[in-house]
Formats: sequence, C-alpha cells, structure tokens
Amino acid sequence: MNILIVYPKMSRYLGGHYDVQLGLAYISSTLKAKGHQITCVNLNHYSDVSVIKEAVERGNIEVVCTGGQSPLYKQIKSIFDEVREYYPQIITILGGGIITAEPELIYKMISPTYGVIGEGEETIAELMEAVEFNNDVSKVAGVIFSDKDGNIIKNSPRAPIANIDQIPFPDFDGFDVEKFLDNQTGSDVYYLHSLDQRPRMLPIISSRGCPYLCSFCFHPIGTRYRQRSLDNFFAELDLLISKYNINCVNVFDELFAVKKERVYEFCRRITEYNIKWLTQMRVDCVDEETLKSLKESGCIFISYGIESASNAVLKSMKKAIKVEEINRALELTRKVGITIQGNLIIGDPAETSETVKENIRWVNEHPEYDIGLGFINTYPGTELYFRAIEKGLIKNKEDFLKVGGGALNLTEMPDDQFYKLPLIFEVNNRKTKIRNAGKIVSMSKTLAIKSKGNTYNFEICCPHCKCINKYRKFNILNEKHQSTSLVCKHCLQRYHMIPNLFFAKVLMNYYKFACLLPGKSGGFVFYVTVRLLSLTHFTTKENLDRGISFVKRIRKR
Repeated sequence: MNILIVYPKMSRYLGGHYDVQLGLAYISSTLKAKGHQITCVNLNHYSDVSVIKEAVERGNIEVVCTGGQSPLYKQIKSIFDEVREYYPQIITILGGGIITAEPELIYKMISPTYGVIGEGEETIAELMEAVEFNNDVSKVAGVIFSDKDGNIIKNSPRAPIANIDQIPFPDFDGFDVEKFLDNQTGSDVYYLHSLDQRPRMLPIISSRGCPYLCSFCFHPIGTRYRQRSLDNFFAELDLLISKYNINCVNVFDELFAVKKERVYEFCRRITEYNIKWLTQMRVDCVDEETLKSLKESGCIFISYGIESASNAVLKSMKKAIKVEEINRALELTRKVGITIQGNLIIGDPAETSETVKENIRWVNEHPEYDIGLGFINTYPGTELYFRAIEKGLIKNKEDFLKVGGGALNLTEMPDDQFYKLPLIFEVNNRKTKIRNAGKIVSMSKTLAIKSKGNTYNFEICCPHCKCINKYRKFNILNEKHQSTSLVCKHCLQRYHMIPNLFFAKVLMNYYKFACLLPGKSGGFVFYVTVRLLSLTHFTTKENLDRGISFVKRIRKR
C-alpha cells in the first residue's frame, strides 16, 4: 500500500530545533520491511499543512499515519482535518501517547479511521495486512476503531514486544533528516558547546520501557523493561555514522544503566568509536567508578530525574530516591567533568509552602548545578491526571486534552499562593543565571551567510573553572534575550552569557516587585512589565523611570 507518514510540527519556528520522534521512524521502517511504499512529510520544515495535499497527490496515497504525545493535540488534529477536507476516502491512523493515554475520548475528538494503542510496530503491521486484504480488524490487538453503526470498538491490548532486536532500525529517510542535522547548534541541542565541531546528533535507544511508576510520568509503550543486545545497538550506530555522518549520539532510553556490567561493556565498546554521547539516568544508578567509565568513553552530558529537594515529596512522587542520593550523584558527576541537566518540578499533592521553601533553598545552596525551578505538568494518562479528575480540577476532559495537559493546583495550598509561584520561581531562576554568568572578555558581531539569528565572535570566562572560552559565529536568536546558556569547553559545566547584566538585574527586581502584589494583580503586573521591558530594555534612566511610574500606576488600580 502507498502510505504517507506525517511528522507533526514540534519546532517553535521554521528552521528551529526539535526532538526527533523515534516512534514514527520505527513505524516507517516496520512498514517498509512489510513491502509498503512509504512517503514522509516532516512539518517542522514547512510553514503549514498544505504540503500534505501535495504529498498525497504525488504519491497516490491510500493511508495517512501520524502520532505523538498529548501536547501535540492541535498539530495532530490539523493533519487529520487537512486530509479529511480534501481526501475523505483516505484511511487515517493515529498512534503514540496521545491516543494511548485516553483511547476512546481522543478517538472521538480526532476521529481517525484507526487508532494504535501502545507499542505500535507489530500492531501497525497486522493492521495494514488486515486493511489490504479486507480481513477482520477486530482481531488485531491494540487497535481502536468504529464499526459500521458508529460504535467505538477497542480491541484487546497487545503485549509488549519481547525481543526488541527483531524490530527494524528506525528509518529517518524522507523526514528531511539532513535539514534537521544542518540546523543543529550547540545553543539548542543540549548545550553541545564542548564539541570542537558543529553537532550532528541523532537519537538511539538501547532499551524500552521503565518499571518505575512515578506519579507524573506516562509510559505509552508500557512499563516492562526490555534491553537490546549490544551487538544490535552498535550495528545501528554503525549505520547512523556511515549514512548520516553523525558526531554525537543521544542514548534516549527511559532507563539507562540498570546493570553495571552492561554499562561497563557499553562504555568499552562505544569508546572505540571516538564519538561524543549523552543520556539520561537515575541518581541511584551511578557511583564514581561508573561515572569515570562514562566520561572516558565519551559521555559529555547526563540528564537526571531530580524532581524535588524534599524527601516527603519524592516519596509522594514514587521516585524511590532520596535527596541524599541526588546530592551524591550530582557532586560526583560534576567532579568527573560531565555536564549536568535537571529540574525541580513543583506541584505534587504532597507539596506545601515549606517544601517549596526547601526546593528554593536547595537551588540557592547549589548554584553550581544550574538547576531550574518549574511546575509539574499534569499529562493525560499519569497518576496525577486521574487525581485531578477525582478532585474536580479537570471538569471537562476534552478541553484539557485539547491543550495537551498543564499545571494544576493538586496541593493543599490556596490558589492565590500556588499560582504566584511562577513569579517566585522566575526570580530565583534569574538569580541563579546571574550568579552563573560568565565574564565577557570580548564580543563582536559577525556577518553570516546562513544563520537563524545574528552571530557573534566572543571570549568569555567560565565562572566555575575561570578558563576562557572562545566562540566563533555563535548564533544568538534575539539580542533582547537577557541570557544564553553555555557549557564550558574545559570543565563541561553549564553557565550563562548575559550581555546586559544591568538589564537582567532590573528585570529580576521587577519580578520581585510583582510577587509583592496581592492576588491576580501580581500576575497582571508581571505580564505588563515583561512586555514593557522587552520593548524598551530599560537600558536608559529615562526608560527605567517610565517603567517604574507605569507599574506604580497599575498597582494603585
């Protein structure tokens, strides 16, 4: 069959960075292996969905597939709307976390011909066979559809794929992978400033599934943990290097480094490639010996699931870790010279004003890690999502699903107090950036033939190790941005470039001012002052005085 796979738009602007959805790449390779003709459209490289119509006509398309996570609802809905408007006879298929989280409701809201629930490779292969030969779709596990009377039928669930080595390697052909690689910079790809060359990175997994049941996390492909053989993993890495000339790889496992013996063998084998790589890990899975092996093998970046600096909240989240383990893991990681990424997410039901203070205090005591404060998102399918429904915080599931989730007050804190926290967090995050600002030694604007923004040559002193970092033709998307995140090429720790430190401090103080205002007025002043500041920069005394008087007038109202 002639099948079109559409990659939803994830980038914030045309040519911007986005994370590759491995799920659709696996679906593409699976269908190709079954003999189907595959055409792909990556909407991240087009201004609108009209390109779908052109692809359908050009490829004589019979089936259109897409999928993704819940936050992509609007993008996914627009894809199906475009297809139905011009080609109502075409079969449409939706997969991924978005329909796995709420199968019946999402099926009703988006109305694909078929929905694929959970791990999709075996399901899509059997579904396409049933469609092509007019077999009974009701016998295909993991599918949701409607019968001739309009009744929604949800088939029995499909068991996880036991041997994931049997799945064909993900297929990136047709997804404009060269455009994706060409657009990568150290600024938007995991802060890869430590590379001596422009990053060319693709994701790869060595395992699937996660047995942990964190309250804020949803596992579309299930919780059963399965590992690829290392021979299979490195065969795919060989392909990525030879075919796409990558110089960095993101080991995108939900759960990497469970068994030390496997980690050591992995490190030994990947060392031979002389390639940089990054991954995400649990803090209770590392020790100094393991981290040294990771470092020596080319690992330059670890994203940790930190989540909270309160043991009570961590217990409520079902993280199965303690603050002491977080402190130990971060200290060791920094000691061996690997870049650290992590966040504290506020809003668990166990959160109180005291635990919020614990988190702020921890961040302020550890500015060297550059850890940010933010909110827990209540994603569909998570434990928090169902708690929110029970508490009546989600009164209309359809409306909530249309926005792909969001932050809700699941705590016992009053709403006025809870929804003032973004202001407080913003103050603290900016304070951390100012404390971790490098000293600019020299800076000059350059002319670039091809650039996503203005480019600069500059030298800057790392606040951690005091070494000078030199950058050439460095992209800065907007000079109004008060800071740009960097990674030191020497100590590999995160820090910030703030061209206008005075402006950054002024803005931080205006956030503080908004925090003092009661109720919703603080949020309003926050919005107005940010808009005003973004327009004026407050770089002159005249503009400063104008901004101060404006905020005072607003406050009197």
